[in-house]
Amino acid sequence: MKEISVKQYINRLENMRGDGIYNEEKRIDLILEQKIQERYQDWKTYVKTIEHYLSSKYY
Repeated sequence: MKEISVKQYINRLENMRGDGIYNEEKRIDLILEQKIQERYQDWKTYVKTIEHYLSSKYY
């Protein structure tokens, strides 16, 4: 993954934490996905961010 991509993923993750959307859940459920959809226009990118984070966390 390119350095710029890593920075973007980190920034998105920090924004979701700061907005109270992502609270270190261990999986993406319907409630979390709905919160993301309501907050972010490009919501699929934010879901992908959490997916990458979770997969790397338990790698």
